[in-house]
Amino acid sequence: MRVCHDWGRYGHQITREGWDNLEANRRFSEFLRAKGYLPAGGEALDGFGWASWRNRTDRLFETLFPPPSLDEHKR
Repeated sequence: MRVCHDWGRYGHQITREGWDNLEANRRFSEFLRAKGYLPAGGEALDGFGWASWRNRTDRLFETLFPPPSLDEHKR
């Protein structure tokens, strides 16, 4: 199974309520790795909104739809 998990470093944080999206994403990434997955993506030096996601859409598509290998082209 391919997993693409990325997040912006400057995401939502509400320390008064103990809610930290940055740390939650870091923990989730470690959880995936502990289960044997190799998630593509990771922490980006960016925010969390549409402009941030748009800047990384290519990585998402490359993960979910990798280009065919040279052997597959010969079929």
